[in-house]
Amino acid sequence: MRRLILHIGPHKTGTSSFQHWLRDNADAFATAGLVLPLDLLNANANGAPLAHALLAAPQDRTAEQTDLFDRFARLCAAHPDTSVILSAERLSRMLLVDGSIRKDLDPSEDNTRRLRAAGHLHNAVSELGFDRIDLLVLIREQAGFLTSAYVQKLKTMNARWDLGARGLDDFPVQRYKESFQRLSDLGFHVVAAPYRAPDTSRPLSERLMAMAGFDGPLKGRVTYDAPRENVSPGYLTMIGLGHVFWHIETLSPTLDARSLTLLRRRLFAITRAENVEADSPLILFAPDRAARIAARQRHYLNGVAPWAQGMTGADIAGSFPAHGIQSPLSRDHLDRRERQRVDHWLRRISAQVERDDRLRHLIDRTTLTDLDASPPGVHSAPQRSAPCLGGIWAAAAPDGRRPGAQALQTPEFDHNPRPNEATS
Repeated sequence: MRRLILHIGPHKTGTSSFQHWLRDNADAFATAGLVLPLDLLNANANGAPLAHALLAAPQDRTAEQTDLFDRFARLCAAHPDTSVILSAERLSRMLLVDGSIRKDLDPSEDNTRRLRAAGHLHNAVSELGFDRIDLLVLIREQAGFLTSAYVQKLKTMNARWDLGARGLDDFPVQRYKESFQRLSDLGFHVVAAPYRAPDTSRPLSERLMAMAGFDGPLKGRVTYDAPRENVSPGYLTMIGLGHVFWHIETLSPTLDARSLTLLRRRLFAITRAENVEADSPLILFAPDRAARIAARQRHYLNGVAPWAQGMTGADIAGSFPAHGIQSPLSRDHLDRRERQRVDHWLRRISAQVERDDRLRHLIDRTTLTDLDASPPGVHSAPQRSAPCLGGIWAAAAPDGRRPGAQALQTPEFDHNPRPNEATS
């Protein structure tokens, strides 16, 4: 059976590691009858540009998107007896969502658009000669996902969300059973599994290839070594980053959008390599709020067994990690030793700013090293609304692209530009 295997994520489920693993093993896949469209991936091994093209209506595709789709069609035609695999968390746009979909959490999306995009995708690839179109989906505990997404926004100097002030119904939760049923009705073959499997001895890449049915053909051809760990900042680093972000929001000289983006990129290049000494993982939600978020999620897991390889919603919910006590989220909650470690981190950041010829004239080092200069509410998970730049590309473009003059829209979680909004 010749299949198109689409790993759709969603975001914050180890997608980047899996995508790099796919690219690193592309030759082994080819010998096992599986092709990866290497030339259509971005610099971060992600198929996001092609995913945007596949989700768009043909008449709405840009010239670049049309070219991407045509190149993909030629690759499929050149391998008429071979399956094809593509990984792009942007494809998770097809999953329906419950909750108030706010612009900063889920830009310009609604479920009507999601279903329409799913139809565009199926129509686009159904003529390419595949016997089946597989969608690989991982399900992550929602409070953990929101924490990871919050960290991603702030650590890249892109935005700071006031999650603490939001009602629990504002947080989007995927409607799994309904999504899988709608996608199946369109003709997709959906395969779902928990992000954190009960059997933790199997690496994520091995589990995903088993979901794709290629663990057998790949046996002996690839290794499933654990990828380099992507260490997320802990709660002390996040408190320091909140202070740094407030600094560039309120104290830096007024800059045009492009100069401000460059400032944020250069700061991120410094802060990404520095974490507070002996930091601990950030737990963003108090246990009672996390439990209420989890209860909403469990409701939409009911009935997923036909798509989850026999696992019930209760089985998947049972794989979710226990939620611990909420971390200190502001400088006012730190003990003396914790405060000293954040202060030391800020001095290290400040020293590197001083060595940067372009930053030293834009950043007031005295204020940068004074954690008390920023209001308590601007630290991790603000306790009240705080000014936020927003609307500008992340300080670092993980896919290697640079924003164009009009690329000033809030990015999605994967921070990949739409092809018509940026230039390579």
